[in-house]
Amino acid sequence: MVYLILFVSLLVSACGAASPTDDPRLVTRPADRTTLCDEGDGTACRDMALELMEAPATSAGAVRVFNLLDRACQLGDVEGCYHLAVLWERGIGAPPNVEEARALYQAMCDRGHTSSCNNLALLVARVDGNLEESNALLQGACEQGDGTACFNVGWRAEQSGALEIAASQYRRACELSFWEGCFYLGYMNRYGKGMPLDEAAGAELYLKSCNGGYGRACSSLGSLHEHGAGVEKSEAKASEFYERACKLGFARGCTNLGIAAERKGRGAALYEQACKSKDAKGCSRLGVAYLKGEAGVEKDPTKAFLAFKTSCELGYGPGCSNLGVMYEDGRGIDKDIDRAAELYDSACALEEFQGCHNLAAMYEDGIGVPKDMEKATDLYMKACEGGIAFSCSYLGSMWLKDADKARFGRELLKRGCEEGDSFGCDQLKEDNPT
Repeated sequence: MVYLILFVSLLVSACGAASPTDDPRLVTRPADRTTLCDEGDGTACRDMALELMEAPATSAGAVRVFNLLDRACQLGDVEGCYHLAVLWERGIGAPPNVEEARALYQAMCDRGHTSSCNNLALLVARVDGNLEESNALLQGACEQGDGTACFNVGWRAEQSGALEIAASQYRRACELSFWEGCFYLGYMNRYGKGMPLDEAAGAELYLKSCNGGYGRACSSLGSLHEHGAGVEKSEAKASEFYERACKLGFARGCTNLGIAAERKGRGAALYEQACKSKDAKGCSRLGVAYLKGEAGVEKDPTKAFLAFKTSCELGYGPGCSNLGVMYEDGRGIDKDIDRAAELYDSACALEEFQGCHNLAAMYEDGIGVPKDMEKATDLYMKACEGGIAFSCSYLGSMWLKDADKARFGRELLKRGCEEGDSFGCDQLKEDNPT
């Protein structure tokens, strides 16, 4: 953050007349920060570095930031030392050096800098595996009023099943304006984890977190308004909060806003923005838009392929399944049945159950994989259990032809029909025309 301080000269000569340089109407400014930094002002060096960190990252810029923070630290600026330690730990501007980072965190923690204590605690747990020392450091920082440390204490408590302790620590973090703590406390309220279930109270905490600038809370609040869960059901409010999340840099908010915009024939630009920020769902939605030529873009199989590829690489099951379809059909890429099977398998492992169904069909027909009806049946059943109604119907129709399995086949057909699959309904009618 840059601070601009204006000094107004109010010095008047003994006889009451102001000299040209003492004119109270003139505003003078301090020397520029480069000069101040060169002259030994550590705060100026640190502020220059932090401002540079907001610019697009380059290797030369990273080195410049590192050198400025190194000078700030040498000049005794505690915040400068803290940020320098972060660079040492992450290997930004210089090769990573955990021991340098540890030494700086420790020195600044000893001087009462609680953020350094928090980072030291995380480093001790990650590198040394010493949770006892790490927890003590976090607890000490929390007691000194560091909201981030309180949140980390709460998160560890939640992972260990100590939900009441987690809730109390999230509440403390929230009170200290660590807005992620408000969100996590709201989540516990909404689902009755460690406290009585209270959807309205949870929504209020989401709002507090969102107003504090935590984008994920804005996106979640948008979802609550979209579905009317503990708050007024309102498409307008949902879009408002999705937009706030997107502007705060929470990529899933951009995706959700894109879904709302898609109903009006737009959305692709928002999906692209989300995808560039590594939201896998946004990439997958962008791929569908290019594949179908909707949401404000023309059909472009190559762009669809690239979007699905990014989505899959980010670990999103639907992206992998859609990419498999592209390879199986040869759209936007050369046809590759073996690769399609691999992608369906990946999607299925990620619990994208359409991928399980697609892979089952390949095992049934022996395309891209060896013919194996036992595997095909298992995959159809997995897809059915995962909510793919047609999988239930298709497997049911297969079993209907087997006297030993006909009863189970009818049950699957009924399930498929009840879940909205017309094929299952038609098969039931054929089986029992009366």
